[in-house]
Amino acid sequence: MKFFDNKSISTKLKLVILSTTLLSVVFVFAGFFIYERITFRKITVNDLETKGSIIGENVNAALAFRDSSDAARVLSSLRSQPRIISAAIYDNSGKLFATYVRPNQSAVFPDRPESESVYYQDDDLILFKAISVNEQRIGTIYIRTDLLNETERFWSYLQIALLVLIGSLAIAYTVATVLERNISKPITNLASTVQDVSQRQDYSIRTSRTTNDETGFLADAFNQMLAQIQERDSILQQSEERYRNLFDYNPLPMWVFDAATLAFLEVNEAAVNHYGYSREEFLRMTIKDIRPQEEVPRLLNDIQQHHQGHDDAGIWKHRKKDGTIIDVEITSHELVFAGTEAKLVLANDVTERKRAEEGLKNAEKRYRTTLDNLQEGCQIISFDYRYLYLNDVAAKQGRYPKEKLLGKTMMEIYPGIDASPFFNQLRRCLEEHRSHHMENEFAYPDGSVGWFDLNIEPIPEGAFILSIDITKEKQQEKELKTYREQLEELVEQRTQQLEIVNKELEAFSYSVSHDLRAPLRHIDGFAELLRKNAAESLDEKGRRYVSVISESAKQMGTLIDELLVFSRMGRTEMRSSKISTRNLVRETISQLEKETENRIIEWKIGTLPDVEADSSMLRLVFQNLISNAIKYTGTRERAVIEIDSINKDNETVILVRDNGVGFDMMYKDKLFGVFQRLHSAAEFEGTGIGLANVRRIVQRHGGIVWAESEINKGATFYFSIPQKKG
Repeated sequence: MKFFDNKSISTKLKLVILSTTLLSVVFVFAGFFIYERITFRKITVNDLETKGSIIGENVNAALAFRDSSDAARVLSSLRSQPRIISAAIYDNSGKLFATYVRPNQSAVFPDRPESESVYYQDDDLILFKAISVNEQRIGTIYIRTDLLNETERFWSYLQIALLVLIGSLAIAYTVATVLERNISKPITNLASTVQDVSQRQDYSIRTSRTTNDETGFLADAFNQMLAQIQERDSILQQSEERYRNLFDYNPLPMWVFDAATLAFLEVNEAAVNHYGYSREEFLRMTIKDIRPQEEVPRLLNDIQQHHQGHDDAGIWKHRKKDGTIIDVEITSHELVFAGTEAKLVLANDVTERKRAEEGLKNAEKRYRTTLDNLQEGCQIISFDYRYLYLNDVAAKQGRYPKEKLLGKTMMEIYPGIDASPFFNQLRRCLEEHRSHHMENEFAYPDGSVGWFDLNIEPIPEGAFILSIDITKEKQQEKELKTYREQLEELVEQRTQQLEIVNKELEAFSYSVSHDLRAPLRHIDGFAELLRKNAAESLDEKGRRYVSVISESAKQMGTLIDELLVFSRMGRTEMRSSKISTRNLVRETISQLEKETENRIIEWKIGTLPDVEADSSMLRLVFQNLISNAIKYTGTRERAVIEIDSINKDNETVILVRDNGVGFDMMYKDKLFGVFQRLHSAAEFEGTGIGLANVRRIVQRHGGIVWAESEINKGATFYFSIPQKKG
């Protein structure tokens, strides 16, 4: 070159050394930067794919059961990765299922997932990866991460390269200045060192400095460059160590096996713990040794197919050291391990999941069988109003065979149904997940009408409808309404007739009261005159006859009075009010003091509540019952009369108990009838109307009256008064 012809050797050496140094440093750093960039991007892509695989394994159950909250929880674990901008899960229909966005960031997600790929876009790295179960794709994971780490590393390397370049040029210039004094030996040593580093890839080798000229400085600069490269290499080793830790401390069993010999090359702690083999035992085995014998041909056939890259191998049977057979889901990836072509395997034990799935299938089968045999109609309607399931009863109610209904929409089968009240409730159930119960009148296409009792319930598939045909009940209800209207008309007629009879009864009562009392007064009066005026002419028997006539007339008058009271009791208007039964009992006992003179009576008055009743009528009830108790304990030296109450849910029961003569329970039905007496008038006086009055009064209050007794062991009379609500 003419340029060098006129230059001195010193200048030439300087130029050569400077140009050589410049080119060497530039090319070394360029090569290192390119290698580092490619390596870093490959590591970044592998790391992103690994994260995608791990997340996919953790969300497949959430996708299978459509639990978006669980999927979002798994995605939220990406907060520990500050470089990840956003992530999302798409379901098998391509709809967005769950998302994650880095805090204080916004993100726009693709409308639909792309095919499985990794690519760069707008200075970001984007991953689309399929999520599969049993080799069936159930969704897609999307991850977007920035490349700030790569940019920072680039600028760091550039700064170092510039510093090294400046330093190298300065040193080269100095070396070139003194090169003529000692040039060959330092250059030879430097060349030898470069060769050793290149061949052995050992960046810890250093060149020796034999002179203080430019070559010596160049040796120092080269050693500094090696130190920086060694430092970079150490960083790479640390990065590999982090990935090694990810392997060792992964909670799922992982191993690396030789692709040619199938021998285990490395296993993590989770595999040792889960399978029961020690690490040394694993390293003496092949992957065939952890398979049941019947699975080995399938394994060998799968290996011969030579799956490249990431491989979701599906579900396999594995055998633990103790002989237990487990189901595992295998994911593998090709790699070079210690210079050997190998595969990295991740094994997820899905034994319990498979059992659960089998149990779910059995439960669904039982559920379907139960629905098929129900007497009610059962339908499952999808969110687009298609028939997904019907039992025979529902098909019969719909008047179409199941084969014609399944897969069709309700609007296709029954045009115009979408305008019905039933369809509005079904729409609310599907859109708002609300249950609803209703009675629905359904018009069939042929013009006939049916009535159905419907329960509409939301379910994951859409809506479940339980239908009961109540057409007959509705017809009977209509007929009953007609009968009720006829009955009301008949009751009105009978009421009018009853009013006429009551008026006639009042006239009869007045006639009895007036026409019978006058003769009785005459009989009693003339008997009294006969006793006064003819007493001396009558013997003892005649006077007794006159006395009997007088007493019978008086008794007849009393009987007429009580009959009139009994007849008026059914017509008297009731005036209910709140009454203290305790005060009413004490007043009644006080009024009967004349009957208890010279008697020893022990009164036991318990807790008596307030009731809603007619005061005068209830007073008459207590008068009759307490009077009877006094009367029928007359033969007792010491009478015991107890008055108490029993509280029930909707009524108050009051009892009057005595220790009197009692009665035979076989005649209990006669107790409350008019003129029905269980004891003769000679034994105990009375007309036999009092208890009839008691029953009529209690019945008018809506209660009942009854009695319990044994002969010579006393009697207990009960009556109930309904409790007023509110």
